Amino acid sequence: MCLSPEVDIAAAIVTGTVAVDTLRRNHNPDARLLASIPAIFAFHNVVSALMWWGLLGKTSDSIAGPATWIYEFIAFVLWPIYVPLAVRKMETNSTRISLITGVLVLGLINSSWHMWRLVSGDIAAHAHDMYIRFNYPPDPTVIGAFYIIATCGVTMFSSHKELVYWGIANAFVVVVLGLWTANGLPSIWCWYAAITSVYLNVFIRRHDRQRRQLAD
Repeated sequence: MCLSPEVDIAAAIVTGTVAVDTLRRNHNPDARLLASIPAIFAFHNVVSALMWWGLLGKTSDSIAGPATWIYEFIAFVLWPIYVPLAVRKMETNSTRISLITGVLVLGLINSSWHMWRLVSGDIAAHAHDMYIRFNYPPDPTVIGAFYIIATCGVTMFSSHKELVYWGIANAFVVVVLGLWTANGLPSIWCWYAAITSVYLNVFIRRHDRQRRQLAD
């Protein structure tokens, strides 16, 4: 979600290009989930544009309805499970794996809660000038905390320092951009998705190079 449907499509093209290169560069099966994140971002941007056009009455309900549901599913349900799984897959240390698994449980709780919200129709999207607002009944504070822990804090248990830095940056940005959008300011989520995709691309390149050096 970013400024307008057209900007979302532009961001999808940029992020999609990065996604293709990231997947092509990765040769480690254990890093496949992490390397796929830019591709999910690109897909999310396309879905966001379709959702936005639907809310503006520029596409049919048969397109806008599923697009909105998919967008909300990725944003609220998928990420709290996917990120811990991706980080866990990269680990070999049993203690770190156990800690990440604990975070994954918190992510599952968060995702289950928001899945219930989706199925119940409690999450409604409304188009505003340069952003989309999602309205739903207030969540328990712990649910919001679980989301941050599962999508950002989980990287604190990673043995890869680049992922630790990534998680710290994500936590800061999620809070800042969340407050930014909540105050009616233009949404720039899609461009942060592009930036973090480039960061993951660099990480995958470096990780793959290090693995080849160790194998030689």
